[in-house]
Amino acid sequence: MTRWVAFLMLAAICALVRAQADPADPLLRRVLEAAGKARYAGERTVEYRRGLDRLVQTELVFKDGPRYRIEYLPGSPLAGQVVIENGRRRWVVRPGEEAIDEGPARGDDALARLRLQLADRRGFTTTVEDGEPIAGLPTRRVEVADKRGIVVQRLWVHPPTGIVLRREIFGPAGGKLGSFEFRRIDLQPRFSADDFEPPGRPEARRGPIARLRELARAEGFLPAHLPPGTGFVLDSVEVRPLLGRRVLMQVYRGGGRILTLYQLPPMVRPGPLQLARRAGLNSYSWQREGRSFVLVSGLPEERLRELAGRLVVR
Repeated sequence: MTRWVAFLMLAAICALVRAQADPADPLLRRVLEAAGKARYAGERTVEYRRGLDRLVQTELVFKDGPRYRIEYLPGSPLAGQVVIENGRRRWVVRPGEEAIDEGPARGDDALARLRLQLADRRGFTTTVEDGEPIAGLPTRRVEVADKRGIVVQRLWVHPPTGIVLRREIFGPAGGKLGSFEFRRIDLQPRFSADDFEPPGRPEARRGPIARLRELARAEGFLPAHLPPGTGFVLDSVEVRPLLGRRVLMQVYRGGGRILTLYQLPPMVRPGPLQLARRAGLNSYSWQREGRSFVLVSGLPEERLRELAGRLVVR
């Protein structure tokens, strides 16, 4: 679920702690180890919130250790899209687009979130109990709560493998932001030789900067971005509706942190500022060449102001 609220939640947790977790519970260790070792093929239903709407999509997921492939089925908001990772690089094939997006591998954001929560033992607590069967398999339910007792994540784990069969992610006040649940899963899958291979011809693939320039030109935004040397690398670019406006959203990653840059028409109170406050993040906003920009992250505001001064348009 690569949606802005999920990015904001991961950024908030990354701001709390950067240590690596070493959970005492063997089930939790198995969950983290499964990210790079598990093999399965399955069908799952994903639900996430976008503004006032809750959207549902169905995905086919093929996972072979650090490699995975996700196919979005008809009737889903992303129907026809395919995402492939081979452990080093990531490709996104969108129906109707000639170019194939290429970037660094992302892995499982939610497991990264869990790892950071487990590492912050003063800020988060976990409880483990029996869970109901999911996709015909037994589970143990893991609940992660902050120091106020607000649940931030629930997982239903298959104990022998550490595979998460169901996951729920909650916002700072406890509202559910998203979830997934496997309808069926095969723990002894057979993969094709090309399931995880780079798709298409090399010349058809484009990096995130090329996608940024194409979207900016098509949607009337400035091709503005953070340059190399800032410590952050552009991961993804999307144009999305936010509070009734078309917004260009760029997600950067670096040093275990996530930074989101929004570009939108000039306004007195940019919507991303409201999202940042709800997620407990810092933000910095400014205007340039007739556009409004907002940086959102767990970084100190002084650092965000410094990064804003390094923005380039080209």
